[in-house]
Amino acid sequence: MEKLRQQVKKILRQRSDPLNIRRSTAEVVGQFRFVSINPEKLQSFATKIKRRIANGQLLSEDQFGARNVDIQRVFFQDVVNFCFWAPAGKQKWSIEYPPGTHVDGWNALVACFDRALEEGYPIFDATFLAGLTLETATHIFRSVDETPIPLLGERIQSLREAGDILQRDFNGQFANAVKASSYHADALSQLIISEFPSFSDSRMLNGKKVNFFKRAQICAYDISLLPDTHVDNIDQLTVFADYKLPQVFRSVGIVEYTPMLARKIDSLSLVPEGNREEIEIRAATIWVGELLADILNISPALVDNAVWLFSTQVPSKFPYHRTLTTSY
Repeated sequence: MEKLRQQVKKILRQRSDPLNIRRSTAEVVGQFRFVSINPEKLQSFATKIKRRIANGQLLSEDQFGARNVDIQRVFFQDVVNFCFWAPAGKQKWSIEYPPGTHVDGWNALVACFDRALEEGYPIFDATFLAGLTLETATHIFRSVDETPIPLLGERIQSLREAGDILQRDFNGQFANAVKASSYHADALSQLIISEFPSFSDSRMLNGKKVNFFKRAQICAYDISLLPDTHVDNIDQLTVFADYKLPQVFRSVGIVEYTPMLARKIDSLSLVPEGNREEIEIRAATIWVGELLADILNISPALVDNAVWLFSTQVPSKFPYHRTLTTSY
């Protein structure tokens, strides 16, 4: 534990922390009850990730869809980029698009937007989304069977809010928000957090605020992947604490859980949003990302990119934790 404390202190001295994610989560790491980080497992996994990055095994702008891939599309997809899992014993939400192709999770979300464009919906128009109806949203996000997309009501609310704010403050275009941030990833993340309430992503532990800001940060990073848009200060971002990264870190032995928490996750029981277990899982995710970035001398966001793609290509030994949330 002492070795880990010293590594955390070193990184806090070296990296700036404009969103107070590193420092607020570091306090959680120093008080773990349900989660632990095994520093001895970091190097071997870092070597694997380094090899994947060298081989170009990374996410690119291709992940954002086949049509109208620009800043506006990336933003609205990240507005609803959360909660794709199914409860134990239930069918996972999936869609069939293009015809004959079945996809779920993030890929299904992207395909929904492509399908909506093909059907003539102005799906990236702020005015249209500000007035999005339940009937239209149900059609746009319809599944291949009877399983609805999780948290549909929350997605509608988030899209309406984003459309309304874009109309009011940014002339309907998220590109204007990016310009207002001077194309700095940290400033853009902060703008998203302050201007779009649905991107709020903090928790309270022992009377102190713990910041994660997963979707705000990933939106800034996603925009940086667009070939015609340069966004700097990417190194200011942390990894994007979701449910796939901690699943990988646990599978390779870097993150360990107490028997009680392990049983809860392995039985697909709910880990409630905002309880100590969820906060510790996400804080550990942030700091494993920081430690790997330090070993590899790259940005945590690039670590996230490589690890998330790894999670989709390499089977995991364990399931991911189930938390019903719009944060991730």
